[in-house]
Amino acid sequence: NQNFNIQLINQQNQGKGAALNNALKNTNSEFFITLDADSSVKEDALQKLLPYFNNKKIAAVLPLVKLSYKNSFMEKLQSWEYTVNFFYKKIMSNLNCIHVTPGPFSVYKTNIIKKLRGFDENNLTEDMELALKLQKNNYQIVQILSTEILTIAPKTFKEFYKQRNRWYKGTIFNLIKYKNMLFNAKYNDLGVFFLPM
Repeated sequence: NQNFNIQLINQQNQGKGAALNNALKNTNSEFFITLDADSSVKEDALQKLLPYFNNKKIAAVLPLVKLSYKNSFMEKLQSWEYTVNFFYKKIMSNLNCIHVTPGPFSVYKTNIIKKLRGFDENNLTEDMELALKLQKNNYQIVQILSTEILTIAPKTFKEFYKQRNRWYKGTIFNLIKYKNMLFNAKYNDLGVFFLPM
């Protein structure tokens, strides 16, 4: 039997970024992992993800995200979308062009995100902001497809619209925040092609 040092932190709702930063302040672990309340992880996830951190330039490693339920039309549609997007994201990983570390489950090197002052608490898409910040500071993000996490997607068009409205507004705000990366050859394919596209 192993003893686990589990600490429960309660705070008033100040947004996800603030909650993540609070957790970040209270840990000295080598790895920092985000997990959404509506997501579940395969038992082999960490065994598959952690070995990639042998490369010191890698700051985050991401699993494949799939949907827990595919009952409604919108869920089925998003299931196909997720499948296509994550194979596309694997290609982007090989080109060092990943622009978002998904909220449902991502693994980070704790010392790197602490050095970069953690998550932006005033950002609609803090997971995208952190990914761009990592890329701007010449760290790498790796996408793997050999393990997966399950998450819940919007069931209706109204829920879908609300989610995507936040995502797309967040994308615009972060492109403005990191506008100096656009068309910048210093960031290779990410700056020259992917972010402008």
